[in-house]
Amino acid sequence: MGKPNGFDKQAFCQRLRFFRESRGFSQKEMADALLVERSTYTSYETGRALPSLGMLKALTEKLQVSADALLGIQPPSSLIKN
Repeated sequence: MGKPNGFDKQAFCQRLRFFRESRGFSQKEMADALLVERSTYTSYETGRALPSLGMLKALTEKLQVSADALLGIQPPSSLIKN
């Protein structure tokens, strides 16, 4: 991951944008669905702000992806070598 705390904000922002675009949503559509201002949603994609846990859950539901995928977390099973 390359970050001491294991969280790469820039990568999160890139994944959020990737999943949004791959689902065909505009930033305005995401903001409307999440009941936030467009500027608030945009701040998640630009890294000016990070979503709360509740908002993270709403993002995963709207984008139909797991939190692990959105956060870039590898499942523990992929770290275990046979």
